[in-house]
Amino acid sequence: MARLTNLRINRLTRPLAIDTDTPRFGWALESEDFNHRQEYFQIEVTTAAGDPVWDSGRVSSACSQEIAFGNCGEVHCQLTPEGKYRWTVTVWDNKGRELSAVSTFETAMFAQNMYAWDGAQWIGASRPHLDSHSLVVYRVRCLFRIPQGSTTASFILGANDFRLRHEMLNEYRLAGENHVRFSVDVSDPSKPAFRIFRLGYATGDRPDLPLIDINAGACATNLPELLPAQQAHQENEIELICESSTFKVRINGTYLLWNGSDILQVNPRGVDDVAAYPVLGEVGFQVLPAEQLDIRNYEIRNYRDPQEALFDSRDYHVFAQAGGVGIDGNCLAVHGGEDGRTIVRDPSRGALPILRRKFRAQREVTGAKIYITARGIYELRVNGERIGNDWFNPGSSDYRYTIEYSAYDISEQVRTGNNTLTVTLAPGWWADMMSFMETNTNFYGDRPSLLCKMVLDYSDGSSQTLVSSPGSWEVHTGGPTKNGSFFQGERYDARDELSLTDESRWGPAAVVMPLERNAQPQLVSKPDEPVSVFEVLESTPIGEARPSSDSWIYDMGVNMVGVPELTFDGREGQEIVIRTAEVLYPPLEEYLERDIDGLLMTENLREAMSTDVYTCREGLQKFTPRFTFHGYRYIQISGTRGPIPAANVKGIVLSSIAGITGTVSTSNPLLNQLADNIHRSQIGNFLSIPTDCPQRNERMGWLESVTEFARTSCFSSDVQKFYEHYLRIVRDSQVTEEILSSKTDAIGFYGPGSRLFNGDVVTGMYPSYAPAYDAYRSWGTPWSSAGVLLPFEVYSQYGTTSVIEQSFESMLTYLEAMEGLRMRGAKSISIDGGACGDWLSLDKPPYSYTDASIYVYMLGCFAKMATAIGEDEVASIYQSRHAAAKEEWNELYIDPETGSFRDDLTLVNVSQSSCSLALHFDLPLEKYSSSIFEALCEKVAEGYAGRPYCITTGLFTTPMINLVLSDHGRSDLAYRMIENTAFPSWLYPVTQGATSSWERWDSYTAEDGFGGNNAMNSFNHFSLGAVGAWLFNRVAGIDRDAESAGMQHFVLHPVPGGSLTHASAAVMTDYGRIQVQWTRDDEGRSWHCRLRIPANMSARIELPWAPHSAHSSVPADVNVVDDKNRHFQVPSGSWHLSVDQELLVIEKSPEKFTA
Repeated sequence: MARLTNLRINRLTRPLAIDTDTPRFGWALESEDFNHRQEYFQIEVTTAAGDPVWDSGRVSSACSQEIAFGNCGEVHCQLTPEGKYRWTVTVWDNKGRELSAVSTFETAMFAQNMYAWDGAQWIGASRPHLDSHSLVVYRVRCLFRIPQGSTTASFILGANDFRLRHEMLNEYRLAGENHVRFSVDVSDPSKPAFRIFRLGYATGDRPDLPLIDINAGACATNLPELLPAQQAHQENEIELICESSTFKVRINGTYLLWNGSDILQVNPRGVDDVAAYPVLGEVGFQVLPAEQLDIRNYEIRNYRDPQEALFDSRDYHVFAQAGGVGIDGNCLAVHGGEDGRTIVRDPSRGALPILRRKFRAQREVTGAKIYITARGIYELRVNGERIGNDWFNPGSSDYRYTIEYSAYDISEQVRTGNNTLTVTLAPGWWADMMSFMETNTNFYGDRPSLLCKMVLDYSDGSSQTLVSSPGSWEVHTGGPTKNGSFFQGERYDARDELSLTDESRWGPAAVVMPLERNAQPQLVSKPDEPVSVFEVLESTPIGEARPSSDSWIYDMGVNMVGVPELTFDGREGQEIVIRTAEVLYPPLEEYLERDIDGLLMTENLREAMSTDVYTCREGLQKFTPRFTFHGYRYIQISGTRGPIPAANVKGIVLSSIAGITGTVSTSNPLLNQLADNIHRSQIGNFLSIPTDCPQRNERMGWLESVTEFARTSCFSSDVQKFYEHYLRIVRDSQVTEEILSSKTDAIGFYGPGSRLFNGDVVTGMYPSYAPAYDAYRSWGTPWSSAGVLLPFEVYSQYGTTSVIEQSFESMLTYLEAMEGLRMRGAKSISIDGGACGDWLSLDKPPYSYTDASIYVYMLGCFAKMATAIGEDEVASIYQSRHAAAKEEWNELYIDPETGSFRDDLTLVNVSQSSCSLALHFDLPLEKYSSSIFEALCEKVAEGYAGRPYCITTGLFTTPMINLVLSDHGRSDLAYRMIENTAFPSWLYPVTQGATSSWERWDSYTAEDGFGGNNAMNSFNHFSLGAVGAWLFNRVAGIDRDAESAGMQHFVLHPVPGGSLTHASAAVMTDYGRIQVQWTRDDEGRSWHCRLRIPANMSARIELPWAPHSAHSSVPADVNVVDDKNRHFQVPSGSWHLSVDQELLVIEKSPEKFTA
């Protein structure tokens, strides 16, 4: 039976907040009939009351996607903000039938500013909370005085770090007392000294042996100028500034220098890409016997502006019970007594804020809707019921320019009478650690805040609007969730759950004012689906980490992204520590010597702690962190006083991907595992934005990675809306004059003189990652080109011109900026000065060659997109630029005598990467292509380090090489590569037990372990999985038609080969599900294929070979495209294809396709 399905507005089903007055309509014709297509359609839109809004009239078209409101027919009235609408689509097909379907949609507030929110204010807690056990960047400052007769002032930080008190919580197996002490010594006022002592952080630490000793007699220092003799016993100011692994010290407003540097390394593990030590931890003071230390205005503040106070005189009560401490307002007096005194206390205070609005619905409620967003992330409940299945809303964005909001229908939860709305806020992407620069913590602000508007409709036709405001909302800051951090994990104290019922603990909410630069973002309705639960995994116990350690390791079976769900019995106050890792240390000598083999390998988490801490109440309890996520396969649970049953240890997998809608299967089980691994890395890394890795202190939207994986991701899942959301972030991250003029740190981490870059930041350029966090320099054209190439990939897959229109001006600005960045000696080719090229390639083509090649290709892509949206003049300009750049590319890189690359390694080397890049982008003139392809074949056969058919490409060219080999008639080589199990290859990780794609070819080898790349290593990184496009497009054969954007008409051109005797695939498109199954005999002389083409679609079939004779059997409704019996145009339906050396058969299949 034929029917209309998948009715969507802007690709969303029954959306509640469409943020445009010209939405786009789409539907699918579902039918098993042969040659079934739509011939006409009509769309009718009415208000909820039935008043006409738009009637498209009867339109002659087979298109059923991206139909824009009002583009034809009669518009009776425009869509209005916060409106409710009903729409009907009617289709007339080629079978003489009329089909109809109905759906609804609601519009958003349209005005993308605070005006639309009816007076709502951003509200939250009056102070930020402090979890000292996870804070790795901070400032501690105070005024201090060493009275006459006393000699030393000592300040203690990082004390009692829980990781160093249990040997199973750190990779060095340390356990015991730990702290860092900063000491000012004026025993000789003319020769002041500043010393740092460290205890318990590394073997050999001693409390009496300084780690760093700064005094004029031992090193070059400005300390005598900062602390002159006459000031020794006066009041002085000190500020200890922690930047993850190092400190800067400021005395009386000036940085302390030590041998010309102001950086003091405290972390024994190093500075970059290591676990962060010390955390703030417990803090305090040390005073020598019979001495005294006077302190005023002791404060702990956030590192970045506005540097809100996390701990100040309001919190000195934590020292009150310590003997020898006098407290008077903002002053502390610490007395050493007879034996001296060391005082440390935990300064942690508060918890994630919970906001509450009690309200009374006076009459019968017929409808209730809430618009809500946060600076940070939120969890919404109405009368105790969690609303929505989303996690981490509103999602990542560059909050300075755009904040997204969501709408929820809460009609079923709101009741007549008393109701309670509660919202828990967490830092999320607003006020947490950001990127691999820990100093980006609190990048946008110090406190999360809420903005919401709720509209109640009553049965008498009236309505009531309630908004977030300090006068009507309350806040609770002593709840059970003490901290929720994406990088660090969640800290939860179940004993404080009951505090929420104590009315005395609730107080008035406060208006939260951001920094001025973050105060005026656009407020837009969320265009994509939120992060949600993808699946729930069961665990397998491995056993106790070490005998009597009470640390138990479990295997989740796959490298997942999400959070654990634990159910267990606990005693009140019992502390459970949960750590995660992607891999375990292997039994290699270097790990056996340290007795860490079989334990969690957490070095590649780097500064991300990725640890959850749960403090029990009495009895049975369940813990599922809600405001963090981890990338892991293995989980270690410590402190449970015995193992938790495996059935009670689950993994909640989180993703922005609602489901995998494209699959490939073959007769080779290793290839099938590779395909699963590719999916797993997409599931895990598509979390609000496409991240490079989900486990370490990065989780960033690297533009190069997303470009190279875009094609594979589009065939694996419906990611059009996901990319629409991300492309807005990319545009927001584009360099503007405002950025350059208003920011002293606009070039971020990669400043002038960096080894990676040269030249200046240029207006209009795209950065290396988005959000950019003020690091606006690009790593090179492979990164910045994503602003153009990603829209092109999305357009090519889905046929949507809106993605082009949304980014068109931005792309044009970028390309015009590139015009000013001509490559040295070039007239038509530009590069943007990066020095990374084809990242992580083993054959390392010159950076400028990679950048130049991408630039030429990008010009052609942009010209095609300009044509698609009717920008013909712009298209003509860029077609000419592309032609000129391509001609110059051939002049620069090709030797006309040999027809191959010039013999100049400063220009280009002959490698898998360089050849694949040139041929995939169709850069060589036709007369040169064969020579370059021959060179590629030689490099493929040569392989790597004496191992033939091994891969050497980098992240950017990896998706290209097998496509190039197949498209030039050497699929045999492509199969030799894809089925190779030697290192380096796609299947080598599979043979080593990989369940996701790895970041590096050498992430792990059986001989060398991690090869010294323990830290710069991810075992869940989608880039090298970009070969998935070849599995879909050539092994199974389902591919786009280069002449027709979108998949309504597609190409089937499978290339059987290698060891494969069969393969199958299914790809869900906007029009329906394409399915294919093929088999061949062992000798490869006959090939059989079953194919399902959904209704209203068609395919061009390119057979893997034609029979030697002209004998064929082809139905009348199949069009023969060529005279070699290889190319056919086939309409919808289920088909059976068969070809051998003598006969070709294409016939309708009566069997229902079930694969």
